[in-house]
Amino acid sequence: MRSAASARDDIKAALVATRQIRAWADAQEAALIVQLGKVESFCEPTIADAGKCSQGKANQAKERAETLDATPLLADALADGAITSGHVDAL
Repeated sequence: MRSAASARDDIKAALVATRQIRAWADAQEAALIVQLGKVESFCEPTIADAGKCSQGKANQAKERAETLDATPLLADALADGAITSGHVDAL
């Protein structure tokens, strides 16, 4: 029979993995937004439509993408799951 501490540790590890996957996905999204910005000058409506989000969230995603594009080490840290998109947004 597993102990509560063992179960807690397994659940915590799964939560960490989920955070890392989310950070990786955010990094991929940012890279795609940078590519989109190269072919569409005002790409926020496309971001909002594709992401099923508000224009405000699309603006935030574009700003995050621009920040990551300008700071490759930060982009790598997000892709590796070492930081979250919240850390990037705080800059």
